[in-house]
Amino acid sequence: MAEQAAPASTAAIARSHAGVTAASAIGLLDANRAWPAFHLEDQLRRDLAAGGDVPLYTAARDILPPALDEHGRKWRLDAVRYAGVDLPTSELGRSIGHWNPGDQIEAFHVISGSVQMVLCEPGDGPALRVRCDEGSIVILSPGWWHSTFVDRGPALVVNVYNAEGGPGDSTKYTRRRPRELSVLRAPHGTAVVRAGRPAHVLERVAPPATRFGIDSLEGVMAPGNAAALTHLAELANAPLDERFECAPAPLPTR
Repeated sequence: MAEQAAPASTAAIARSHAGVTAASAIGLLDANRAWPAFHLEDQLRRDLAAGGDVPLYTAARDILPPALDEHGRKWRLDAVRYAGVDLPTSELGRSIGHWNPGDQIEAFHVISGSVQMVLCEPGDGPALRVRCDEGSIVILSPGWWHSTFVDRGPALVVNVYNAEGGPGDSTKYTRRRPRELSVLRAPHGTAVVRAGRPAHVLERVAPPATRFGIDSLEGVMAPGNAAALTHLAELANAPLDERFECAPAPLPTR
């Protein structure tokens, strides 16, 4: 599968665990409380004090011009390249994780590498861990929490979402307390933990995008393809068992 390179004019946002832990320590992720961004964040701070750092990802915003669906909603396309380096705490290299707005639909297409996405609905239901290989697509309903963990990297993930205004959302890390869920490398695979303890999650596998008639999200965003964006939005309202497959066994070590 060919990788989509971001145009030279696209501004890239680079994140490392040094920058993110520094931001959470002084409350930049939340104006009222410094929520931890990582599993065992205090240990990570000690690693940083010793001079270490781990790259997380580089995000390119608006890699194609925004497009409208048949209902006039504006859609944007980003690309995120994950380094795929495990943190010293055995946590997989990851995104920060955040809640989407209540009216925002989002879909992720894995171009290369393999990732695990941990997802939570707005209510108090169980979390989902979704295994994603090259070509997989994950379609989120509005208002979900999500974070990406790199099982095998480097990984390139393209995501499309409806949003007005400019690229990025300065409030996405502060609109609601995050789910303190992480994925750790374990002796016989990987494990999801919540606040340091094993977490109960529903295991799922993301299907290939071609199952929904999608070859690429770049194609969905192509000029004159408003119907494809409308179709993607409709898929976000489909039952979970139509968007994800049940995982028959625990995730293997990769």
